[in-house]
Amino acid sequence: MAGRLKKKLLFVDDDLEMHSGMRFILDTDYDLTCVFSGEEAVAASASEIFPVVLLDLQMNGLSGLETLKLLLKAENDPQKVIILTGNDTKESAIKALNLGAFRYLLKPFQKDELHDTLHAAFKRYRFERDVLLRPKQISSDYLKELGLGKRSAEIALLAAQGESNREIANQLKITERTVEKQMQGIFSVLNVSSRAKLIVTMHGLNADRQIAL
Repeated sequence: MAGRLKKKLLFVDDDLEMHSGMRFILDTDYDLTCVFSGEEAVAASASEIFPVVLLDLQMNGLSGLETLKLLLKAENDPQKVIILTGNDTKESAIKALNLGAFRYLLKPFQKDELHDTLHAAFKRYRFERDVLLRPKQISSDYLKELGLGKRSAEIALLAAQGESNREIANQLKITERTVEKQMQGIFSVLNVSSRAKLIVTMHGLNADRQIAL
């Protein structure tokens, strides 16, 4: 559909040729961000919501397993991480599943296999976000009681549903810069340091609200 926003996807690999290949395969269907290291992946996930991450297992510097642990430690739930690996590191890929990775793909993989796995990951992400976390149950009035202004409360609800700054700006007819400034205030009031932790906090607020009711 024309004008429809693409799903945000993070690709982590220290091989420039892999970046080019993934852009050729995925740019049409996804809003793809490519980074070269685990450190960059962790930083990107702390500042922006990426529902799904494609993570190479073998990288220089921070390894795929170490990066996965940091992503999970940062509470990026319900973010889904798909491991990319070769036959020689299949055992490590299974270890990654035990740590919390969504699935792994053995290189070389087929284009259809990649798209099917991504579809399943985004579907699972939406289920956990909408059914398990249920941030929509929190009203803007309740957030205003916690100290957020009317606009900030609207933005917090949308951000907790995984919407990007651009998506929020489009929905509320404001600039991305305004959203960025409002997000800084939201983080301060709710005492969180990233968008991912905002989702977890909103889930906790929802549970508290249900108990109060």
